[in-house]
Amino acid sequence: GMEVSFIREGQPATPTEMTATYPKLIDELKSGDRVMLADGQVALRVERVERDRAVCQVTASGEVRSRQGINLPGVSLSVSALQRADIKNAIWAADNQIDFIGLSFVRTAVDVCSLKSVLAAQECDALVIAKIEKPEALDNLEDIVDAADGIMVARGDLGVEIDVAETPMAQKRIIDVCKE
Repeated sequence: GMEVSFIREGQPATPTEMTATYPKLIDELKSGDRVMLADGQVALRVERVERDRAVCQVTASGEVRSRQGINLPGVSLSVSALQRADIKNAIWAADNQIDFIGLSFVRTAVDVCSLKSVLAAQECDALVIAKIEKPEALDNLEDIVDAADGIMVARGDLGVEIDVAETPMAQKRIIDVCKE
């Protein structure tokens, strides 16, 4: 029942304020959205979004530490799966003849193809492993499997993003699509 807020910028002024490294967080949240912290151990519901803050109510309490991930089940994000750091890491991997490169937060086959383009520009033939951990990836699963060289099922993150009871069936479906 406690009220906490994500603030847009600056240092939190109270113990109930938090910041995130994702600069568009407040812009992409809306009233009623779920926010999961600490690998899904802490659950929040967005009550209202103001210009510089998103005010949330705690629906499942727990301890939150610095640098923990934020999951936004059902929230469509504008951020690309391939971030600047991923491109830098891919170039390093190409320079060091790495055989496999994993890509987190894949949502579409375009995400996989983007990484493959970066690798091709570096004349690298490393294989791309798509990490399935978002509901959008399940919606686009067949295309992602076709584009990727391998698939990794991220059950922990996927179980936070979808109903944890649905995770075994989603995993079975992913395996079946890969076999096909």
